[in-house]
Amino acid sequence: MLTERYSKEQLILQGLLKKLREDRSLTQGALAEKLRTPQSLISKYESGERHLTFVELNLICTVLEVSISQFSLLFEKSIKNNES
Repeated sequence: MLTERYSKEQLILQGLLKKLREDRSLTQGALAEKLRTPQSLISKYESGERHLTFVELNLICTVLEVSISQFSLLFEKSIKNNES
């Protein structure tokens, strides 16, 4: 049960990261450039190949101009919408 829920939430996290990036008209490469990291790392975050640390998520939120609190609310809303 825990594994299934975790997987569902991980997919929601990945989708939310991608949506916020695209909403700001940023490519993976453009976001990577702003973060001074390889584009492949952004791809791995969005595909779930690599999991984010809280610090990494906070940096991404800063670049995407969304607070970590706002991101958390969006994440929770996405989970609730997914459950209904």
